[in-house]
Amino acid sequence: MLLSTLLLGLLSGVAGQTATSSAFDALATRPSSVLGNATAFVDAKFHPPSGPVKVTGMLQDGLGIFLGIPFAQPPVGDLRFKKPVPASYEKHIMATERPPACLQQLGSVAANVSGISEDCLFVNVITPANAVGEGCKLKDLPVLVWIYGGGFYGGSAVLYTSPSLSSHALNSGKPIVLVTIGYRVGIFGFGHGREMRANGALNLGLRDQLLGLQWVKDNIAGFGGDPCKVTIFGESAGSMSVSAHMLNQTQDLFRGAIMQSGTVTSLGGFGDDTVYQEPYDKLVEFAGCNGTESSFLCLKALSGEDLLAAQVEMTSSKFAYTWGYPFGPAIDGDLIPASPYHMIENGTFSKIPFIAGCNSDEGTTFISASLSPNLTAWPLSTAMEIAYPFPLPQEFYDRIGGFYPRDGTGCPFNSGTDLFNGSVSAAWKQVTAVFTDLLMESRRRWLLRTANGHGLNQTWSYEFRGYSPPDPPYWGSSHEADKPYVFGRAVPELGYSPDQVALGKAMMDYWINFVYCLDPNGEGDSGLAHWPTHDFPTNKNSLEMDIGSLKVIQDDFREQSMAYINEPQNAFYIRKRDM
Repeated sequence: MLLSTLLLGLLSGVAGQTATSSAFDALATRPSSVLGNATAFVDAKFHPPSGPVKVTGMLQDGLGIFLGIPFAQPPVGDLRFKKPVPASYEKHIMATERPPACLQQLGSVAANVSGISEDCLFVNVITPANAVGEGCKLKDLPVLVWIYGGGFYGGSAVLYTSPSLSSHALNSGKPIVLVTIGYRVGIFGFGHGREMRANGALNLGLRDQLLGLQWVKDNIAGFGGDPCKVTIFGESAGSMSVSAHMLNQTQDLFRGAIMQSGTVTSLGGFGDDTVYQEPYDKLVEFAGCNGTESSFLCLKALSGEDLLAAQVEMTSSKFAYTWGYPFGPAIDGDLIPASPYHMIENGTFSKIPFIAGCNSDEGTTFISASLSPNLTAWPLSTAMEIAYPFPLPQEFYDRIGGFYPRDGTGCPFNSGTDLFNGSVSAAWKQVTAVFTDLLMESRRRWLLRTANGHGLNQTWSYEFRGYSPPDPPYWGSSHEADKPYVFGRAVPELGYSPDQVALGKAMMDYWINFVYCLDPNGEGDSGLAHWPTHDFPTNKNSLEMDIGSLKVIQDDFREQSMAYINEPQNAFYIRKRDM
């Protein structure tokens, strides 16, 4: 009702990510230019059922980089809206070109992808050069598999193939095999609605990820990896995907998990068909499929470009849709058989070691996409109605406002009452604080404590407080700000200070240790600050990762407010709509 007051120029539900994304993508795109000048090549070989396949990649700084290896048949034509089918192979694959991202709206969460295509189900592998080929000296290396974020409607696997993380691991004496997996997004991979359900077209993006993980299990030995030592990690929607895969108690595709900003009970889906039918019907309307005998078959018959255009029109027709909420995982009775909340609450999940953390000011990114930093007049409920895609009762706002007063505190949480020389208002800081805890922090805390309650005590919590230029200072430690640090992009060339560079190296070391030992402390030989486990209620240990400081804190900040958010009877939409 107040959409006319908003600036809707950016269609991305996380349009506020553009500053951090620009910093990250500046080096994420380096492989194409660096590898384009490569003169040395390296071969690997894997053995699918059809017979051995030689893969030629490129050699760079002691690493073999293999781009665009298909793991599934192109999901086009009759295979659109179907579960992925394993790829068929020729005897030789040239894996030297950046593969396209899956069809998505460019200029949003994937501004720098190297083209888009419906034929997009590829893996990229970075491994030590002496772990492949004849006479290789390294084998049985631990494997780290990345699942990218992007709100389930954007993102790209190839953006994460810059060799910085792998080079750091190699130079530190703990080489790894890094894999990134492409998966379908938006209507192509995460559509909702009765028609999608009736045709078995739910959760296709998650199924793409699973087939990619199966490819890793079957073939990663040919790249020097140990299929029994796989850790999966992801950020945002990728982190939510990681925890979704943990719902399978009997899975044998990975032994550890790292979740960066998001769990399966965070924003991103699990509503029933009555909630998600409206955006499907809107998309059908914009696609010109109204009145057809089968809207599903009509959508399936469209060109990829026309279907994407209809999706873009649909998401721009209502601000709540721009969050990407029409797309995401769903309860399908199979891959996700029941409410993820109840499954975890009842202990129905894979009891594997995991790390889960958040950035301290996640909400600033999201709110910057929808509300002016100078917001002053609106009550919390009005602002949330615009920025948050699901209705919450007035009772919730009355109570939550007491926990997050409009007094200038809030996000960034370490800024006191600072309004950054008038750049933001007290009202804006209040809304961003609520968002941070509603979507991310409360979900992380609940997952850790619930897992501990079911006897899983190999869990580690962290709170990231770093900053990524060129984000504005009032964003604080915003959503995505951790990625440059984890992937080795926190470098002086992009404006990072020596302390920030050091923080990035520490985070990479923790992550690499976890891949090796299922413990971020490794064997105590890395010189890192000790990171104790989180084992509620005995302790609430969490590692605060700040610029110039690594210290253990207790994860009890904003205890009362997050306890309220986590109450089962609360109308917080995820609990309300998937129960």
